Amino acid sequence: MSALARRVQETDYFRRSPAHLGGPGGHKEWQHFLVHAPGLELLINFSLGDEHRLDGRPGQEVGRVIVVVRTAEGHRGVVERTVAADLQVRGGQVDARFGPSGLRFADGAWLVDVALPGLSARLRVRPETWPAVSSNIPLGPGRQLSWLIVPRAMADGEVVVDGRRHRVAGALAYHDHNWGHFQWGDDFAWEWGQAVPADAACPWSVVFVRMADRRRTRVATQGLFLWRGPDQRRVFRDRDLAVEAGPPLALAGAYKLPPVMALLAPEESGDVPAWLEATAEADGDHLRLRFEATHVAQILIPDEADPLGVTRLNEVSGPVTLTGAVGGEAVALAGPAVFEFVRG
Repeated sequence: MSALARRVQETDYFRRSPAHLGGPGGHKEWQHFLVHAPGLELLINFSLGDEHRLDGRPGQEVGRVIVVVRTAEGHRGVVERTVAADLQVRGGQVDARFGPSGLRFADGAWLVDVALPGLSARLRVRPETWPAVSSNIPLGPGRQLSWLIVPRAMADGEVVVDGRRHRVAGALAYHDHNWGHFQWGDDFAWEWGQAVPADAACPWSVVFVRMADRRRTRVATQGLFLWRGPDQRRVFRDRDLAVEAGPPLALAGAYKLPPVMALLAPEESGDVPAWLEATAEADGDHLRLRFEATHVAQILIPDEADPLGVTRLNEVSGPVTLTGAVGGEAVALAGPAVFEFVRG
């Protein structure tokens, strides 16, 4: 195994909830993959969480597999809940079964196996960049989130959508892993985006993040992270960045998942900007990132703080352009991106 693969294996392991050992409940954790293949965009999320109980007692750990595929025919998605009896997750490793679906890291790659009604995937996703880890980002009093990102990977395998097979060969991909203690509906919102080049020969990869309060009147932290090949080349943080957003995107006919939750969120505006632009400058280095929103899929999650509330995870696709210079070297990237806008 390469040193890069060993580093991923050493840092990307499942943390698991400490509640079953007498620790605090409310733990959440997910392993997230995005694949950009010709004619196909794929999101796969393996999620663990302590079940929310109204009486405040620790709930059992449950799993969910979330898959959203976008092809020329449009969006198709499934959310499959896995109860504790059908969960097999090894803490300290990347080795898990969520019922018939599973994820593990072996031979230098994530092996992703999804078997859901109407949707299946078997993929080998090999990391191509060193991971970056950030721990205990505050989301409010007693609330925090940690994350690991691998902004560029290579995916091979196949995806089957309603019986139609899509071959994935040498497709650029993205992976992140998030874990922490918080509730959906807490006083936070985030904007998170990644982009890979349309031309795999381009060495650049980029990730953008901004964390704010629920009304987005106060930004807690923001950053623009740049990789060149396998190495992180530059990080711009907080005051290094100026962020502008366009007018709200019309969401008429936006894909909502799961469909039953659309009854609680029937509106056609998710407060998603039509475009987002981040300008970064520090120590003679400068970058300008522009994202144009073209397609939206909303994953709808019941609030845990408000039984009538809904949190919207807007998964927004579109092109990114990145230009500038870092360390005297010109930076230029143009390619597909997925940005996630979390809104209450």
